[in-house]
Amino acid sequence: MKKILNTTAIAGSLCLLGTSVFAQTKGFEGGHFGIAASIAGVTAESSKRSDITTTNSGNAGVGAVVPLGNIDVGYTVSAGKDLAVTLGATYLPLKGEVSGKSNDSSSGKAYKFEVKDIWSVYLQPHFVINPNASFFIKLGYTQGDANASNVTTPPGDLKGYLGSAGLRVNLTGNAFVQVEGVYTKYDTLTAKDVSTFPTETRTISAEPEIAEGRITVGFKF
Repeated sequence: MKKILNTTAIAGSLCLLGTSVFAQTKGFEGGHFGIAASIAGVTAESSKRSDITTTNSGNAGVGAVVPLGNIDVGYTVSAGKDLAVTLGATYLPLKGEVSGKSNDSSSGKAYKFEVKDIWSVYLQPHFVINPNASFFIKLGYTQGDANASNVTTPPGDLKGYLGSAGLRVNLTGNAFVQVEGVYTKYDTLTAKDVSTFPTETRTISAEPEIAEGRITVGFKF
């Protein structure tokens, strides 16, 4: 009888331990849908280069502080006692313009880059502090549509990488809020404009960057 009781006690302790380990990340597991809002500082170093003259060449920096919003979906799994991992994606219904340079002195053209429909995929490890709170980091890849006005060769897609760090707090069993700082660096956008009078090729480029303070309200499903 004593052996049976001891065995039962050990089994019960193991079950409680397993439940405790599972409960630590349980509040983070499953799919989610979220709406995010942020204040973003958008900057771009732009330049124009002519292959025949320095008159129509130069550099310029532009910047703005703008509100942004995106849609966030993902799925989270437990990866250990104090670790959960989210694989997710966001969509930013953004349409914005970045000036490549001021009006061209010889042709009167103004060059502008337009970007829209930016999406990203990301991996987000959560370092669980308690069953309702975690510190996380995020690494991701982002891409969007890009175009430029008054050019012969368009720039192609907008591509880049992002990183962030923040905190997530579970408000209820099905709702959470997370705050984070996000930095996104895009590859250089490059377009070309070829004129015939005189024959000249102008290369216009811009290097966009975005720094955000972002808050997301999400719901598990």
